Amino acid sequence: MKYWGRWIVVGLWVITLGCSSQPAPSTIHDSLVRGVVTLNGRPLSHGTVTFLPQQTSSERIDPGIARIEPDGSFWVGNANLSKPAGVKPGKYRVTVLVMDRRPEGESGPPAHLAVPEKYTDEATTPFEFDVVKGQNRFRLDMTSSEP
Repeated sequence: MKYWGRWIVVGLWVITLGCSSQPAPSTIHDSLVRGVVTLNGRPLSHGTVTFLPQQTSSERIDPGIARIEPDGSFWVGNANLSKPAGVKPGKYRVTVLVMDRRPEGESGPPAHLAVPEKYTDEATTPFEFDVVKGQNRFRLDMTSSEP
């Protein structure tokens, strides 16, 4: 039940983005971000990756969001994830959110997180990257057991 708060925040963010009176940003940043996500050495087949800026200035920097593809790859896209858009260069903490999928035909919310909780929270994620101008490739290797 404690994960519903995260889904509500994501939902409100999407609604705000979609209902904004300003057009969606069409900026394609010079820092394109791609990568692969694994859990215990195996690629994940679904979920989201979020690049959260660690701001050092008063400039507003939007987070970068990526959908995990069936082969475990991801790329940070524009608002509707239809094309690569990248992020501004800088330092980012990266979270991964993957929920168990419901068996086909069943209704209701997913049962629980499919990755350890530490990877879903900006404060506890071990992933922190410096994004530079140009191509950036990152590997997000997660383990289900604590060290």
